[in-house]
Amino acid sequence: MRRNPLLGLLLAIIDAGRWLAPPSRRRDWRRQWRADILHEWQWLTRHPKGAGDRAGLIVRAAGALRHAFWLRLHVRRLEMITQDIRYGWRLMVRKPAFTIVAVLTLGLGIGANVSMYSWVDGRMRHLVDGVEQPDRLIALNGTTRTRENLSLSYPDFEDYRRRLPASVADLIVYTMTPMNMRVDNGEPQRVFAEMVSGNYFEMLGTRMPLGRAFRPEEGTVPNRYPVTVISHKFWVRRFASDPSVVGRTITLNGHAFTVIGIAQDRFHGTEPYLNLDLWVPLMMQPALGPDRLHARGNRWLETIVRLKPDVGLARAQADLDLIAFAAHGRFRRRPGNVRERRQRWALLAAGGRHDGDERDQADGAAEAARCGDESGHEARGCIARDPDRRRCRRACAARKPRQS
Repeated sequence: MRRNPLLGLLLAIIDAGRWLAPPSRRRDWRRQWRADILHEWQWLTRHPKGAGDRAGLIVRAAGALRHAFWLRLHVRRLEMITQDIRYGWRLMVRKPAFTIVAVLTLGLGIGANVSMYSWVDGRMRHLVDGVEQPDRLIALNGTTRTRENLSLSYPDFEDYRRRLPASVADLIVYTMTPMNMRVDNGEPQRVFAEMVSGNYFEMLGTRMPLGRAFRPEEGTVPNRYPVTVISHKFWVRRFASDPSVVGRTITLNGHAFTVIGIAQDRFHGTEPYLNLDLWVPLMMQPALGPDRLHARGNRWLETIVRLKPDVGLARAQADLDLIAFAAHGRFRRRPGNVRERRQRWALLAAGGRHDGDERDQADGAAEAARCGDESGHEARGCIARDPDRRRCRRACAARKPRQS
């Protein structure tokens, strides 16, 4: 039987297109598409539809070429990968010494990267560990017209705590300081300590597996209670996990201190990236160095605030701004600047930049409230019309009734 010229042309296209397919699929591809074209041709012969019923076979043959090209792009890539794997495996079996060195090198590299990431995750994303509800902790910074991220003085801390707003559960202050420690007339040892307010451990919710934390009275009277709490790691490293260390006396900067407790293992203090050795009450600062407790202009204390449940950052910002204005109006200081603790350290690492929109919004609300209180008039319209708070203060002063 003589073959139709059009059918012969279509089969010739399939035969030529097999070279586009990858070698492993070439024979199957040719057999599949030749059978498909022949079956379709026979069906159209038995069920003729008209003069153009064979034109669909040309489109079908073009589709076969596209299919062959697709197989070359995808299947060939997978075959190359598997071929490379087989080739690599043969090389490793053939050279076991090289294989051992390569595996050890990869293992050390991967292990070092995992260790570094774990350290960064623990120190940068979880700055305060071993405390209750760390997501409710924020940092409180002082600001002036020209400087940001200022620490607070102890009189500032007393003002904030005396007028604690409804949005704040409590706040603490602390500062890191190196000290010389001596135990039982032994050799002196350099340690890193934090001087903290008396409510430090209570506010953070840190438990003592041995001994106790500071009592409230130990954070009120200067130089009266020479006590200290040591960290778990320092207890293991320096005292060999001896439980009898609680109640013993150690010497810090030439002054005798009584060890009253051992902090829990996960707690390393509130200084990021450092594992502190011990904590002493802030009221013992005059005994350990020049007295800095009573100078309002001496900003040397870091502050952490614990927000109450369901209280947002903006509300706490506004409440603390009001306290700052009321307590320090005569110094012409701007209000305390509040940032989440995690964001705060990120901003410091980036050069001290701040999100001005959020801060100015809270500052403006606090300024409006203060301006309204001073003048006896509502000042929010002034804030809305003029973003410059200095002009607003002049406007409020102009509206303030004169005393006869």
